[in-house]
Amino acid sequence: MVKVLVLGATGYLGIPLCNALRRASHQVYGVVRSDSKRRTLAKLEVTPVLGSSDEPENYISLIKSANIDVVIDASGAQAGATKILKDVSRAGEERLVAASGGRVAKLGFVAVTGMWLHGDSQTPVNDLTPIGVPSASTQPPAMLAWRPEVEQKILAASEVLNVAIARPALMYGNGQPAWGMYFGSLRAAALSKQPSVELSADPATMMGLVHVEDVGSGITAIVDKLELLDGRATFPIFNFVSSYENLGVVLKTAATYLGFKGLVKYTSPEGNYYAEAFSTTVNGDSNRARSLLGWSSRTGTLTGGMDVYAATYIAASDEKSF
Repeated sequence: MVKVLVLGATGYLGIPLCNALRRASHQVYGVVRSDSKRRTLAKLEVTPVLGSSDEPENYISLIKSANIDVVIDASGAQAGATKILKDVSRAGEERLVAASGGRVAKLGFVAVTGMWLHGDSQTPVNDLTPIGVPSASTQPPAMLAWRPEVEQKILAASEVLNVAIARPALMYGNGQPAWGMYFGSLRAAALSKQPSVELSADPATMMGLVHVEDVGSGITAIVDKLELLDGRATFPIFNFVSSYENLGVVLKTAATYLGFKGLVKYTSPEGNYYAEAFSTTVNGDSNRARSLLGWSSRTGTLTGGMDVYAATYIAASDEKSF
C-alpha cells in the first residue's frame, strides 16, 4: 500500500487514475477546489483535501502529517505546474533534512504531460528522444510550447524527489470530452440536418491514441515501481500509446455513429492551437513502458469501437444539458 496524493483528482484523467490506484490497494487522497467535489471523491473511496496550486497549504500539510509517499500532478495546469513542483520539492527536501543524516525514502513525484511534445513528424521517436531542445527535429505544438522546460525542472528535482513523467498519447473514452470540438460539431450538424459541416483539422494526421483507463493503469504502474526508477539509473519518462489511427477516418466514422449524413469539409487548423495539437502526427511507441513497467493496453481502437464511444459521447452531452 502506497499513500498517494493526486492533484487534478476530479478531472478527465484524475477519476480513472484514482480508480486504478484504489484497485491496486493504494491509499488515495485527492485535491479539490470545492465542497461539491469532495463528495465526488468520497464516493470513489478517495479522501478529499481542499486546496489548489494557489492555495497549497492543506495538501502540503498533509504530505507531512500523513507521510505521503507519492504526489501525482494530473492537473494539466500551465500556470500552476512550476509552483506545484516547487512546493512539493520543498516538502521533499524538508523530509530529507528532518532525517538528520539518516536514510529515508524520498518523496515521489509523478507529472503527467503528453506525447504531443514530440511535435509533428512521421520520424520514429520514443520516450528517450530529446524534446523541446534546439537539436530536436520537430518542436511541440504552440499550445504546449511551455511544457519541455517544466519537464526539465522535474528531472532536475531528482536530488530531493523520486521523479517520473507520464506522457500519454491523445486520450479517449469515458464520454470523449477531449473530442468535443469535433464530436460536438458533428452531433449538432446531425440534429439540425445540415448538408455539410466544417472542421478545423488535417485529415491526413496519423494520431497516437490511448484509452484514458489505460493511462490510469500506466501511471499506477509507475507508482508501484517508482523506487526502482531512480533517475540516475533509468530515464524516468514513459510514453503511453495503444494505437495509431488516421484523423480523417476517425472523424468520418464518428460522423456516421453521431448521425451526421452530410459532407464533412476540412479547414486549416493553423492559428487554432487546440486544432493544431489534434493535427499532430507522432510516430512513437510504448516499448519501455511495457518492458520496465509491465504496462499493456486493454482496449481496442477508437475507430473500431466508435459505436460505443459515439453513444457515450451523446449520453454524456445529454446529461450535461439537464
